[in-house]
Amino acid sequence: TPGAEYSLYQEEDYKLRRFSYFLVGKINPLEDSKFRVYVPFGAGFVTYSREKREYTRYIYPTYSWDTSFDSKSTHTKPALFAGLGLEYNVSTSVVLGLEWHYNIWFYNPRSDENQLKYHSFLAKVGIVF
Repeated sequence: TPGAEYSLYQEEDYKLRRFSYFLVGKINPLEDSKFRVYVPFGAGFVTYSREKREYTRYIYPTYSWDTSFDSKSTHTKPALFAGLGLEYNVSTSVVLGLEWHYNIWFYNPRSDENQLKYHSFLAKVGIVF
């Protein structure tokens, strides 16, 4: 009804998932050294899935009603990365390492831009057989 007073309650709930699939390699000029600096690189795909639920409740003095809307979107797009890595042989069978990656994903879920660029870090422990 026109001019009626009401209360409005709104809520949005998001569930985000991201999976990366890469074919990777590394340029390792000091392969036989105990301490190594190398360049990791890769090409592949990133799958991004977003589930969104919107809930609204309208409360009038004599009645109320609820509305909800669910949506789901999934995008799989190509991606690239390159970076810098460090590895150290603690012993003949244990390797510790750190990697930094500069990632380019050819999709940006937050805007109309064509690319999403971001940094990622990886700490690793390896066992040599």
